[in-house]
Amino acid sequence: MFSPAQCLGYLAFVLGVAGFLQKSDHRLKVLIASESLVYVLHFWLLGVPPASASALITAVRTALSLRLRAAWLSVLFVAIHIGAGLTFAKTFSGGAGDRLLPVHGGRISDARVAMRLMMLLSTAAGWRTTS
Repeated sequence: MFSPAQCLGYLAFVLGVAGFLQKSDHRLKVLIASESLVYVLHFWLLGVPPASASALITAVRTALSLRLRAAWLSVLFVAIHIGAGLTFAKTFSGGAGDRLLPVHGGRISDARVAMRLMMLLSTAAGWRTTS
């Protein structure tokens, strides 16, 4: 319950909740990028490479979105998430180390539709992999 991996998961969750409480999109993105970086370590320590890769992609995408606004970036990151899913995952939400669910969560957050709702769904999909 208080292993280093789980403590990182708790920290990431708090960063995500803090992000969703922000009224400023800039602060939301900074907190979500931070959350994603913490999740990279969390999932890596838990031995779930697909989720770790997806969190890294999300962190990079969110950090880039602070400076850039281009539709082609969304398409690029959807493709990168799909590539990561094909590389790492073997099942949708099966055994540890081969879950596709966090990859789909990251891909959902790449969509430019209702950003906060999509990021919430993405976070929920990532959180599901720890149970």
